Amino acid sequence: MSKKNRTLILMVIALFLGYLPWYNFSAVLKYIAADFSLSPTDTGLIMSAFQLGYVIVVLITGWLADRIGPKKVVAWATLL
Repeated sequence: MSKKNRTLILMVIALFLGYLPWYNFSAVLKYIAADFSLSPTDTGLIMSAFQLGYVIVVLITGWLADRIGPKKVVAWATLL
């Protein structure tokens, strides 16, 4: 397999794993809300907190990518 194809496959896997929590969380939120008797306001706050956490991580990893390089950040994020 060529280096270009291997890189493409790794990037597709990384994107899949990166977006997996977003799709799964949104899909099961109505069941979680029903199990815990959460109001629509509560579920909205949960989604907002989830997205706020994402924004914080993006800001930190963006800063790190500028400091140490994007390849190292992606490598460490993949290992985590």
